[in-house]
Amino acid sequence: MATTLINSESDLINEIKRSAPYKRFQSQHFKIKVQREQKAWELLKANKGQYNREILENIFDIVDQEGGKSRWFGSLLGTPNRNLIFQSPIGQVSNWIDYVCFSGLDAEVILNNCLDQMKIKGASKGLATLLLYLSDPSKYAIWVNRTYEGLDIIDRMKEKKSGWGAKYAAFNANALEFAHVFSFDYRELDWVLSFIGSYVNSNDSHYEIDEDVLGSSTVPVAVSDEEDDDEIDDMVGEPMELGVMRWTPTNEMGVVALFIEYRRELGFPIVEFIRPQFPDAAVFEQDGKRYVRRYIEFEYRSKGYKSHLTSSRKCHYVVCWEHD
Repeated sequence: MATTLINSESDLINEIKRSAPYKRFQSQHFKIKVQREQKAWELLKANKGQYNREILENIFDIVDQEGGKSRWFGSLLGTPNRNLIFQSPIGQVSNWIDYVCFSGLDAEVILNNCLDQMKIKGASKGLATLLLYLSDPSKYAIWVNRTYEGLDIIDRMKEKKSGWGAKYAAFNANALEFAHVFSFDYRELDWVLSFIGSYVNSNDSHYEIDEDVLGSSTVPVAVSDEEDDDEIDDMVGEPMELGVMRWTPTNEMGVVALFIEYRRELGFPIVEFIRPQFPDAAVFEQDGKRYVRRYIEFEYRSKGYKSHLTSSRKCHYVVCWEHD
């Protein structure tokens, strides 16, 4: 892939605003995203103090799903993380949500309390700041690993704070300032920062981004906390006996493990290699008495393959857990 070198932050943002992914987001997703978020907030207000699991599942689905199985927030509101949240008593979950949404306290205080003494497993900074954002998008930005990485790449996170509340206060102030400087609607900030965090590299003198990414309207952009270390160790899927695993996979590594376990039943008795580059694996497919080399890309969700559509390398199969 050819790489575009960009010398300044303003030039980078101009390239993103001209890019095919941003135009697609604006034309096909932004209006629907805003409507989903407004509806979710109205339901949070209408059910204040009386949430049950069914109500919260509905709110999570509204804010997260645009159609089918496509999730805006990746693992943040996915089934494994929801299962962790609902392991806590529903009254405790309800109080946590009410506290974040309606206590009226400063965000720094809210984050310190709800991620410390009020901590609920599965409910981390992503969910807390998403709820704050739903209450007032012009005042609160969504803080997940990917949005933080985006802000850090453009060197707007110079101050390194300690403590949940102080870290969010610094992130939030810088994110809102960034939106103001470049005239972004606050409600598109999560997409823009996630795009930068996913596809832009930086060094001391310039930014780098693949030309194919700028030109493709199908590159996936996940606003995700998928690598959040304080949750990932406990994250499991639905109970299911799968030989090497007692739970359904929640990421690409789980898909790889299941493929190795069931490769013979799938018709691929020999694995030549597995690697981190595209395509992920070379195997031999059995065709009668013959064996034919095939290339495989592993994805947790099949839509993740979209980022490879412009590659000239061969890939014969996409192996995934969720086909979306």
